Amino acid sequence: MKTNALSTLGGVRRKAGSTRVVGWTLALMIAAIGAGTIACGRNAKLAGHDIRDVSVGTISAYGKTLDQDATVQEVLYVLLNAVADDYEATDKVERDKAMEIQFGVCAPAKIKRALAGLRELGEQELKEGLYDAVRHWTPILAFYSHSFRDDFDTLSDRMHVIISEGKEGQQAEADAYLNVPHPNAEDNPNAGAVARFFLVKEQGYWRVWWVGWETTTRNWKEAHLPLRKPASLLKDKGKKHPKGNE
Repeated sequence: MKTNALSTLGGVRRKAGSTRVVGWTLALMIAAIGAGTIACGRNAKLAGHDIRDVSVGTISAYGKTLDQDATVQEVLYVLLNAVADDYEATDKVERDKAMEIQFGVCAPAKIKRALAGLRELGEQELKEGLYDAVRHWTPILAFYSHSFRDDFDTLSDRMHVIISEGKEGQQAEADAYLNVPHPNAEDNPNAGAVARFFLVKEQGYWRVWWVGWETTTRNWKEAHLPLRKPASLLKDKGKKHPKGNE
């Protein structure tokens, strides 16, 4: 998956090993996906890819079993390792294996609802939009993937998770923050970043539906949490971010 070409992925620019965040949100990315599927009938970018239904269920990877008892931290640990494997993959077999795990930790119903909330899309277009959204997780996170190889306890110590229990008939949600050091931390000690993840409980499993970067701080330990959700994800911009339990 490594590349020297400049590519803009919904606001994330990657060029020769550098990453620049320019206000990426899932809403902007899936709006572009939706436009592509409507204009072309089928998304030409996905030609030759195995587009299929994604279901939620128990998976095992990297020494973790992600069943209904698995924690948010365990789900993110598996996702981060899969992203690192995806980025370091040297052939299609390795990348497909890493992608299979990323699909295993995604929240397909929530992602499809986010897509459908922006545009009228058919079932095939929703499948393609889901596939395209998940396959962008590695380019979004890859610049800091050197730190994803830490053991579970070390990665967990760099995370902060806020859980909001869903009201009756609603899904529980999690807002997770991860401090990541710069690849050249010795020369850039203050250039770390905070990755941010939104998860929901689908069929009793914690699964990921949004991946991005927190632009207001470089260290969640120095911030007043919870931070506000990106404006594009707030249906009611006047609505306060709910407080949750760590």
